[in-house]
Amino acid sequence: VQEGVLWAWLIQPYANYQWTPSAKLTLNVGLHGNLFTLNRNSLSLEPRASVRWQPLERHAFTLAYGLHSQTQQPIV
Repeated sequence: VQEGVLWAWLIQPYANYQWTPSAKLTLNVGLHGNLFTLNRNSLSLEPRASVRWQPLERHAFTLAYGLHSQTQQPIV
């Protein structure tokens, strides 16, 4: 911090994989990362996953899970 100026990087990589074992079932898994360089490179990894089952052409059920965090704005 110099004269009220704050320099930091927020890097957010994301990787996702989708697998369709059948025409009616789709699985998604992913990993989201937060790298914030202000706090000596604080890193958080957040898993994501979902399952979609479509028993009929016009009906589908989806179940999803995700761990989400929020980066707060630093006070200068």
